[in-house]
Amino acid sequence: MPFGEIVAPTKQELFIERVLSMIFSEELKPGDVLPTERELAAETKISKTVVHESIRELARLGFLDVMSRKGVVVADYAKTGNLDTLIALTKYQGDKLDAQTANSLLDLRFYVEAPLMKILAEQHTSEDLETLKNHYKIIESVQDDRPELIRANIDYHHAIMVLSGNTVIPLIFEAFSSVTEHFWNAYIDLIGTDKLLESVKTINRLIEEGKGQELVDHYVWEMELFKKSQQ
Repeated sequence: MPFGEIVAPTKQELFIERVLSMIFSEELKPGDVLPTERELAAETKISKTVVHESIRELARLGFLDVMSRKGVVVADYAKTGNLDTLIALTKYQGDKLDAQTANSLLDLRFYVEAPLMKILAEQHTSEDLETLKNHYKIIESVQDDRPELIRANIDYHHAIMVLSGNTVIPLIFEAFSSVTEHFWNAYIDLIGTDKLLESVKTINRLIEEGKGQELVDHYVWEMELFKKSQQ
């Protein structure tokens, strides 16, 4: 079985990670002006070309602003960023997300997933119900294997979005799967595996019974527990 080549991070990736670390730790703050590319290259011992391309990528991601007269300025990514900024934020911070960002991501998850749950409850087919029941069986079968249990739960909620008929939100959901794993792990630590299985059964039952509003109410309760698990 070939394992394939193991590739170390490039100097550009390491430079970007260094700058982002300084931004997230507030060592670099919005409005701060970075040294010139020549100075950065000399200080970090990497080529000016790598520094230049790294700055371009960080600007594209919304973390830096390249100003013709002032130079390279740290941007307020919460105001100027985009979806790529958010993906980069979760990628580089991972389970070190600050409470405000973690709760904001949970709010995002609620706003995008709860309406789709309601739609599925109102418009599901017998095949949809069978799919969700199969997901529950998978979750139940891996309940003693935490990594597999987390992955199975992510797949289950992803399936709900897909079955709702939305073609965009499942892609957004999957983009944050790595940080979602952290949320699920903390959530299971808080409520236990039995309560998790009970919650999945409740969601399936409410979808089958077409009780969309009760499903949203249940989801509100679950989101509050998620937020509590981040404290």
